[in-house]
Amino acid sequence: VDAPGEISASSESNTDVSRLTVTSVLDPGQRLRVQKTVAHGWSGARSRPAMSDQVEAALAAAAHGGWDGLVAEQREYLDDFWARADVEVHGDEEIQQAVRFA
Repeated sequence: VDAPGEISASSESNTDVSRLTVTSVLDPGQRLRVQKTVAHGWSGARSRPAMSDQVEAALAAAAHGGWDGLVAEQREYLDDFWARADVEVHGDEEIQQAVRFA
């Protein structure tokens, strides 16, 4: 949380709710900036402590790499996915497009 002047922030988290409350007084034109990183995990087989550890590790990795790291990781994942998932039909661009978006 970044803002000029005094800032009050509190957070709450339980199984159903995750909330960040920020209070500040701003003059016209001033900005309050909130940057929040959230991770979610679910498993029907793993224990809650194991999932909690995995989510905390994901948050730590995201914080370490920052926004640019997250963008680069997502780009790498998607490039790899589409390199493996794409089907190429040579000779007919219309069929190629139809297959790609089917």
